[in-house]
Amino acid sequence: MRDVLHELWTTYRAADHPPGPVHDWEARARRTLDDLARSPKATVREYGDLYALPYVAGEYPDSMVQIALVSAIEAFARARGQREPLAAALRPGIERFYDPEVGALRRYLPSVGEEKDYNAVDSWYLYHPMMHLARLSKLGDDGARTLLLKIAGYGVRAARHFDYAWPVFYDIRDLSVIRQREDDDRPGETDTGGLYAYVMLQLHELTGEPHYLVEARAALEAADGHGLELMYQANLTAWGAAACLRLWRASGERAWLDRAHYWLANLLVHCRLVDSRAGFAVHYPTVMAVPCMYNSAYAAPFEDLDCFEAFGECLALAGEDLDPAAAGLLRAFRAHALERGAFYYPDQLPAEIIASAQESGEIDRALSFPLEDLYPNGEAPGRIGQEIYGCGLALAFATHARGRDGTSD
Repeated sequence: MRDVLHELWTTYRAADHPPGPVHDWEARARRTLDDLARSPKATVREYGDLYALPYVAGEYPDSMVQIALVSAIEAFARARGQREPLAAALRPGIERFYDPEVGALRRYLPSVGEEKDYNAVDSWYLYHPMMHLARLSKLGDDGARTLLLKIAGYGVRAARHFDYAWPVFYDIRDLSVIRQREDDDRPGETDTGGLYAYVMLQLHELTGEPHYLVEARAALEAADGHGLELMYQANLTAWGAAACLRLWRASGERAWLDRAHYWLANLLVHCRLVDSRAGFAVHYPTVMAVPCMYNSAYAAPFEDLDCFEAFGECLALAGEDLDPAAAGLLRAFRAHALERGAFYYPDQLPAEIIASAQESGEIDRALSFPLEDLYPNGEAPGRIGQEIYGCGLALAFATHARGRDGTSD
């Protein structure tokens, strides 16, 4: 896999990549918080609690959205020695997603519309909220820690049931498969084990329980042998690389460093190595953009943020032991993400290029929330919708991005 990384790095360096403008992420983050707090299109009340909507005026309250937003807002505020009232307002609603009968978080509240399958679990969706509950735990949220430990057992049981090879959808009640695969190109969610392993390592860090280390190892080993067809969703692969490097640091076993390069190659091979000038892409940079999923045509802020953070962790964990080509590509991704990220916001794009209709919700250019979809192939951006669940992008970039290369966290 290192040969693949070297070829990618050589191709990237052969092209000219003039630096773009440095964006004021602090100001963007402040605007985002104000809009989240004030816009009636951003939140809704259910059972007396405040919930974020996934899209502007679109969809239903969602556990992943709620927990990821609270985590991002808390991290942003704590980094500045502040408390953010919006996080405090959104935090109580998290508990209502917990279903004691199954011992897990539901994706939706019981009040969700009939067009949604209340019992369906998208495999990676089970673990992403756990990652952010672990982060909240480290910030001193004892309730988040208690909730995480309540649901950890179900997460492990599901992983073992599927023998660390997750389907796309299953029933939360009995683990029966609803949909095994997205299409014939992948047998299921091939890289969910990366996120799962990362969460298991967070749990080990919080509790010291050794069986979480065993679980992390088992999941990552089960993901071997996919060649360059491991990536199902970009951020899951990125967290898998970080998990490998955490295990390498903990154990000193060289195999985990090698396995990290396998995970990184599987993600980076999907990145654009030159800027696109196709169609509407002339209005935004696309170099080092990665599709959010293996079969998607667009880059998305939610996945970009996870990759940005995971890659920062990879660089910090591996240091000079990371292959120079891999390190160069990760730094390049982070630098270009800081530039490209500004163009997810509709006020940075010509109004006439934004898609006229959305799959979810609506587009409001006055709101500082990112579009879900930027297309290197030049299609009209914003066809999917305007992500409220991607609002953590500005908050994290403002906190971590001190320099143009995005490495001085």
